[in-house]
Amino acid sequence: MEEKTKQLIDTLTKLKISKDILEVILLVKLKIKRNASIEYFEEKNLKTIEPILKILNLQYKLTTITGIPKLIVGTNNEVEEIFNLEEEVFLKKNKKAHIRYGILMGYPKCCCEKSYNNDKKNSVGYHYVTKNPWPWQLNNYKTMIWHIPCSPECKESIEFGNKHIIIREKIRNKKDPDSLISSYKNFCLHFSQNLYSNFQGNKNNNSITITKILNKTQNSHAEHTDENINLSKQEKIQYFIEEGDVLTITDKKIEINKKDQKYIYTKIDESDGCLIEFN
Repeated sequence: MEEKTKQLIDTLTKLKISKDILEVILLVKLKIKRNASIEYFEEKNLKTIEPILKILNLQYKLTTITGIPKLIVGTNNEVEEIFNLEEEVFLKKNKKAHIRYGILMGYPKCCCEKSYNNDKKNSVGYHYVTKNPWPWQLNNYKTMIWHIPCSPECKESIEFGNKHIIIREKIRNKKDPDSLISSYKNFCLHFSQNLYSNFQGNKNNNSITITKILNKTQNSHAEHTDENINLSKQEKIQYFIEEGDVLTITDKKIEINKKDQKYIYTKIDESDGCLIEFN
């Protein structure tokens, strides 16, 4: 890493902004990422980082067109073009706009073209599971990349992951890079409605014993209930997956075997309940 880059990172890491936001800003400023967006970014928080963006000569624009407030950040006038494309991409589902948007965000063209398909068999989980395993650099569930890679061999995506981890190591002040990388070598149980759990575990044929939960999304309204709970809803199974559980996954269902009980989740379709491997 160049001395100038190290000094920039050292200076910015001393500021009182979140590491996640700092990471995005640095990736754009260092031209590792062409442009980027920070989701769930409220306008009231802009005053905190606006001076930093101006000092770094970065362009920015707030948008809420998807219903989720986010901040678009870039190094040139492409930020305005990205903003103008949002309606075509997210509301009108325009294919040409979708591909252009992805390219402007720094995603490889091959991945942008591959990802545009509304067929449910090409959902995120199904796309991954049909090509298991994947390099850890392509673990977008742990935000090593921010797009769906076209294949496990995508050189541009892997290269981005390798550059990204260097910046993340520095920002997180990790003295053991191997330990950080190992956290991206994991399993992901992905459901058809974009709910998922990341965990580490030991695999044996079609079963896996969970050793550590890394992160998971779940419906905030899913409540803990008794052992007779119906696990037909995806958010419920998210809630119950814990360390020590043994998951047995087939084409039709997922069994969650706990110490003294077994729960069964029936898959909605083949794109539901996909077990993805990153190594």
